[in-house]
Amino acid sequence: MGDPAKVLARVIEELECGLRTLQGFGVRYLQRAGPSAEKPEETEEQPEQTGGEYRFGDGRRARWEQAARVEPLAEKRPAGADRRQVHMFGSGEEYHDPEEDRQAEPNPLSREEAQVLMDELREEIGDCTRCRLAEGRNKLVFGAGDPVARLVFAGEGPGRDEDASGEPFVGRAGKLLDRILAAMQFSRQEIYICNVVKCRPPNNRTPQEDEMRMCGQFLTRQLEIMRPQIIVALGATAARYLTGTNQSMGKMRGRFFAHPCGAKVMPTYHPAYLLRNPSAKKAVWEDLQQVMLRMGKQVPGS
Repeated sequence: MGDPAKVLARVIEELECGLRTLQGFGVRYLQRAGPSAEKPEETEEQPEQTGGEYRFGDGRRARWEQAARVEPLAEKRPAGADRRQVHMFGSGEEYHDPEEDRQAEPNPLSREEAQVLMDELREEIGDCTRCRLAEGRNKLVFGAGDPVARLVFAGEGPGRDEDASGEPFVGRAGKLLDRILAAMQFSRQEIYICNVVKCRPPNNRTPQEDEMRMCGQFLTRQLEIMRPQIIVALGATAARYLTGTNQSMGKMRGRFFAHPCGAKVMPTYHPAYLLRNPSAKKAVWEDLQQVMLRMGKQVPGS
């Protein structure tokens, strides 16, 4: 068998080469199945489902949920950052991630067709008792706006005013969001507003991981129906959920992240945070100016 040390060195070298090759093909994460895990059947027609019958985009849903629940998305650096890395064959050259070119697909649905699917999804959710948040809620807050919106604003969860009305962002934070939208040259009718969880957490606490995972499947399906171009994640909790990272808002904001639906996610501070910290409004406006440029809007003063 030869010198064991040389054999081991050769095995390690081959493994490193294989990993670099996989990286070159866009693979970012590897996961080892447990001893009792069975390989799922790979089929577009019969994906793994949770939460009842699913009528739209079944094959995509399975992939989205795997990406959102199992493996965090690769973090994207801001435009203009140094993107040098070792090439898969060992030479240093400019690295280009093909995911950065991925754009949200044009929505083949008419506004009327998308609204029907949204209504069906809301009916499927029903008087939801899938997690503990149902115990203390008054009204479930599904979301509101254009069912084929190219721009989505997603927060953490409903607050007291939203829980009472069943509508997203209607309190003081909602009024500030309306002013932000007006400055961006948008109205509520042109965008979509929703939350990661659809029931108010007790005492406005941060939603727990299992609550977001359970309720997030419906947010995923809302996004799949809309196929937005950009998602503005309002607040650290929504930003971490939608980007799959664990970074602070200070590190996330001002940068676009890729989402499995093809949209770009822009994390920024929540309007409720701005009410307590008005000095952060400048940073939010800087973030949203980037969104405006991506959406083809004229930025005032530019």
